[in-house]
Amino acid sequence: MTNQEEHKNQENGAKKETIIYVNTKQITWKKVKISFEDLVDLAFPGSQNKEFDVTYARGQSDQQGELLEGQSVPVHHNMEFIVTPTNES
Repeated sequence: MTNQEEHKNQENGAKKETIIYVNTKQITWKKVKISFEDLVDLAFPGSQNKEFDVTYARGQSDQQGELLEGQSVPVHHNMEFIVTPTNES
């Protein structure tokens, strides 16, 4: 891949592969950001549960936090995500 092609891919959200962890499972991610919805799908593929909590750690500058539905966060090497279903009442 040429430098020009790599730059174009980065503009479109693609990047070199990054290792992340979702519920302790190692995953290779190829985009600059990851969304709440991406994480739910990785952790619970095809789940019918509509309520999840998503937290992350080891982000940029060791950042940690919570993602809400519709949000995304930049991905960094060895970033950790925890996705847990919540109890629906």
